[in-house]
Amino acid sequence: MLSFGPRQLADGDRFSVGSALNLPLGLRSFVPEELRPAYEAWLRRTFGAAARKLGLVPREGDNLDAEAVRGQLTSVVGSIGRDPALIAEGVKLAAHWRDVPQAIRYRVLDLALLSGKPMFDRLFQDLFTETDRAPARRPDPRARQHARHQAAERGARFGARHAARRARHRVRVLRRGGPGATGPTRSASSREHKDEILKRIPSEGTTTGQAYLAYAFTASCSAEQRDEVVDYVNKNFAVMPGGARTVKQAIEGMDQCIARRKLLEPEIRSWLGKGGKPVSTAHAQR
Repeated sequence: MLSFGPRQLADGDRFSVGSALNLPLGLRSFVPEELRPAYEAWLRRTFGAAARKLGLVPREGDNLDAEAVRGQLTSVVGSIGRDPALIAEGVKLAAHWRDVPQAIRYRVLDLALLSGKPMFDRLFQDLFTETDRAPARRPDPRARQHARHQAAERGARFGARHAARRARHRVRVLRRGGPGATGPTRSASSREHKDEILKRIPSEGTTTGQAYLAYAFTASCSAEQRDEVVDYVNKNFAVMPGGARTVKQAIEGMDQCIARRKLLEPEIRSWLGKGGKPVSTAHAQR
């Protein structure tokens, strides 16, 4: 099925391109860490030329297909595939990010954040000290969330004013991770900052309170770490109000992910380890 990607890409409409991307993106969570560079290279090799041709900035006369395809391809090739050309374009535009159209601002900042620590430090300060409340100039909140996630991984600390905002949504960011983030890195970051995070999560509700943080740990999807993770989330979150059900659901999701990984990983290793051979798609749906 992966061999059909270039053919679908040639059609150029948002539905064909979306279909071409769905399978490799569905396999992303199951790629072994040592093969992640090969996976990113495959994305760049397969979709990079089309993404770089479109670029990040909309053009006069773009129709809905062009706008949607640009977003799809530049996000996958740039943010996940870490394409140097798209990251460089993001850095160039981010130098004056307040003047970047709101529709593409998140994508631009997202790519610029991948360029390295100097740009990260500068944008992190900009995003959290911005006082202009005008909608046309306000930083995209998703860029703030991605910056928070990267800062957590770097050990950065947040001011109290910003820490109090959208705490539960920050847990979702930790659960999903930023571009290229893996289950183990998200879990390690969450464990390191667990107590600090819990102080900022509202405890109200019977099923969506602080126990929701358990999902950040079960995102590891690791058979080797499964028993240790189960023990940890049961001890730390199942005892919270509404926590027993939340933890059971989180563990069930992790077990399903581990089962899919067991079926898919051998084929993924063959695909990425031997020049990009197609893999079966029977178990790729999540």
